[in-house]
Amino acid sequence: AEDHHDHLICMKCGAITEFKDLKIERLQERVAEEFGFLAMSHKMELYGYCKKCKDNAKSINSPGAEQRIRSGLNVIRKLRT
Repeated sequence: AEDHHDHLICMKCGAITEFKDLKIERLQERVAEEFGFLAMSHKMELYGYCKKCKDNAKSINSPGAEQRIRSGLNVIRKLRT
């Protein structure tokens, strides 16, 4: 497999952490093979809260949480362009 990485993306501050995990890469290859699928590329992004922001994530289920999540995703989109 090629040298590939995936991403952890903070929905509060927009921090993007790259990581590599050989087990995940192998699992994806196995799943593709089981379905007879020839995977040419993939992208895995996990959305949540970084170590710095997660202490404040307790408010996820509070009023306005949906708007905060949308705002976080907008920050991420802007960072990627």
